[in-house]
Amino acid sequence: MHAMKVGRIPKSLENGQVRLDLIGPLSWFTYYKLFKDVDLRILHQLGYHKDSGRFKAFWFSLYLFNFAYLIRYNNQPVGVVGIYQWQPGRSLFLTLAILKDGFFGKGIGSTSLKILLTAFAKTNLCRKVLIEVKNDNVKALRFWKRHGFRIVNETRLTYILDLII
Repeated sequence: MHAMKVGRIPKSLENGQVRLDLIGPLSWFTYYKLFKDVDLRILHQLGYHKDSGRFKAFWFSLYLFNFAYLIRYNNQPVGVVGIYQWQPGRSLFLTLAILKDGFFGKGIGSTSLKILLTAFAKTNLCRKVLIEVKNDNVKALRFWKRHGFRIVNETRLTYILDLII
């Protein structure tokens, strides 16, 4: 698909209590505060090296992501959705993480994913969404499979899953 036929990246997406706001320079401070409070074990589950601190993870995510959304639940920042290796109109890799303690298991990740997939399909941002999961992260693997993703590649350390939208 020609890049000009790809729609605009939505600045904000919402469904009930969950809202996704595109992260830009004006929201970096809020985004950094979210990383500042995160439990380091969560960062390690996402694949950050054990020596990585919160500040380094924050800066690395800004560098890695083509674009990202701050996940808000009842207007409180609780997580992030990062998009990387984006090939407009074709595919992208997605990272979705609830970073704030006490907000796991409330359906926030599932709602965020549904909002995004709907927006991606409407705007033709991509046809395929890929996920990389560390193979010892059983919870994450279960989450993605429950939402229709299937394993398409396996390495010694990770699974790659995809979903055609």
